[in-house]
Amino acid sequence: MKNIIRKMQITNTLRFLNFNFMDSVGIKIMFQITVLLTFVCGILGYVSYTSSYKTLEYTITSSLEYRASDGALLVSSIINQDIKAMNEIASRPEIQSMNIQIQSPVLLSEAKSLGYINLNVIEPDGLTHFANGGKTQIDLSSINNLYLKETLNGKTAISDPVTNVEGEQIIAISVPIKNQNEQIIGALFCNMSTKKLNEIVQKTKVGKSGYSFIINKEGTKVAHKDLKLVLNKDNTIKNANKDKSLERLAKLENKMIKSEKGSGYYMEDGKEMFMSYSPIPDTEWSMALTIPKKEIFNEANVLKYKFIIMTILFILIGMGVGFIISRWIKRPLLKIKKYAEELSDCNLSHRISIKRKDEFGQTADALNAAINNVEKIIHSVKINGKSTLDSTKDINNMFEKVHKNVENVSFKSHEISANMQQASAYIEELACRSFNIKDEINNTVEEAQNGLRLANSIRNKASVIKNEIEGSRVQILDVYFKSRERLNEALQDTKVVKNVSVMAEVIKDISKKTNMLALNAAIEAARAGDHGKGFSVVADEIRKLSEQSGSVVCDIQENVKNVLNSVEKLSDSAKCVLNVMDNEVLKDYDKIIVVSEDYKEDGNKFQNVIERFNLVLQNVYVSIEEMAINMKTLTKSVGECSEASTDIAGNIGELKEENVNICVKSTKNAKGAEQLLQSISEFKIKLCKES
Repeated sequence: MKNIIRKMQITNTLRFLNFNFMDSVGIKIMFQITVLLTFVCGILGYVSYTSSYKTLEYTITSSLEYRASDGALLVSSIINQDIKAMNEIASRPEIQSMNIQIQSPVLLSEAKSLGYINLNVIEPDGLTHFANGGKTQIDLSSINNLYLKETLNGKTAISDPVTNVEGEQIIAISVPIKNQNEQIIGALFCNMSTKKLNEIVQKTKVGKSGYSFIINKEGTKVAHKDLKLVLNKDNTIKNANKDKSLERLAKLENKMIKSEKGSGYYMEDGKEMFMSYSPIPDTEWSMALTIPKKEIFNEANVLKYKFIIMTILFILIGMGVGFIISRWIKRPLLKIKKYAEELSDCNLSHRISIKRKDEFGQTADALNAAINNVEKIIHSVKINGKSTLDSTKDINNMFEKVHKNVENVSFKSHEISANMQQASAYIEELACRSFNIKDEINNTVEEAQNGLRLANSIRNKASVIKNEIEGSRVQILDVYFKSRERLNEALQDTKVVKNVSVMAEVIKDISKKTNMLALNAAIEAARAGDHGKGFSVVADEIRKLSEQSGSVVCDIQENVKNVLNSVEKLSDSAKCVLNVMDNEVLKDYDKIIVVSEDYKEDGNKFQNVIERFNLVLQNVYVSIEEMAINMKTLTKSVGECSEASTDIAGNIGELKEENVNICVKSTKNAKGAEQLLQSISEFKIKLCKES
């Protein structure tokens, strides 16, 4: 409830505030200049800051990348010095002898002079000899001893940091031992403290809170400002699988273990960090420099605040300049305002004085000249107002005379309009009849055109029928000649049937003779007795075959006789058909062709008649149509004349009314002229004073 009451009080307070000062031209000019300066300075400040920020970022990034490369080169040079010293020791004859009694004094003295914890020799089978005379067997397949295995294969290697039994963090450097024939006979390795390496890492830093670190090819910390991470073999890449906040750092370290060179950002303890990295030459390590982003871009933030302060300062200066300009512009405007107030009081004697040659001065001179002209006009109106009043009275008398003449003209125009309307009715009736005649002729033309199309159709059909019949006649003649030829051939072939009958007769005689022979053979077999029984059986079979052959021959002769009878009947029928085709059908086809030609000629004659009739009808139709158009035009003209006469009558009536209105208006104008003279007399002008 209290909040509501408070809001109501604030609303009432705002109602009484006066914001009329915003209507001032000076305030508007100052406000526009301020807005313009704010916009321009803001854009310039933003562009300048952005460009400076990007340039500074590029410079810092490049500088830190060079610093990382320099640190990596420094670490590489120190390690290379030790490797070089180790190679010189390994090339000595005492070491190449592979006799520990000879090697021991050299190992002890060189280890002391170079600051190594110890120098040791290992044989290819893993047997290790210490400088103090001790020895041990080393498992070369162990992960911690892979660097020794690589050295026995001919490659210089460096181990990862380890902690010895005394709790000291050390690294080992191993070089191959070769004989005079360049054959690998063993390896020389030293154990050295990582203090020197850590000192380099501690010294290689940037800014107040920046630091550096080294990781190996697996991503394990080799050197770091926090030694616990090195002792615990901290690996960010592996830790990122559990802690998602380490993913950005893990991506950068993945690039480091790939021996890439570059830079990037990551988060550490809620702060955004910048890191540049570079591989350490001749090793499998990579070095990184890291520093909080806020620290390296501290100068950029200071520059940002400077830009803001300068922008605000320029805006304030612009507001002051805008205020001065607005005052300079406002002074002549106030004089013009005073001048306008005097004009609103009908005081034309007041003049404006602005001693400037710019647009304001020109405007004041123009206003003074305009008022001078207005004074002259008002003075002239006063002089001519009286003569205008007298002229108005004379005009009223003239309009009364014109009114009487207009009434006479109006009566005559009404009579003309009535006569024109009657003539228009007669012409319209005549036009309707001509249009009916035109429609009937149009229908006749269409029927004639239909007859013409029918004649064309008859002629075309007659031509088609003639062509079809002629083609059919040709086909029938072709079939007739072929059939007659085939029939003659068939009749010739029937003679073969007669030959069959003759042959059957011959076979019949042969069967009789065979039967007689069979009978004689049976008689002879009977005479022969038992010896002729077999022959008797054969003779009996031959006799049966002869009888069957005779019976079949009789049947053949009977069938051949029937065939010959049928062939004779078929031949007579075919000859009859051929005679009918030759004497009647072909002649009928000739008659039909003659008739179709006559139809075609009649169709041509009928078409010519219809075409002439159609041409005549079309000419008549065109004439009727032209007459109808002329009647229509005449009707339109008479109608327009009738309308014009009606309009004239109406206009004259309106003119009569307007004449009355003009008289009334003229009277009002006279009264208005009197009032105008009275109103003009209220203006104060110099001419009146002078007169």
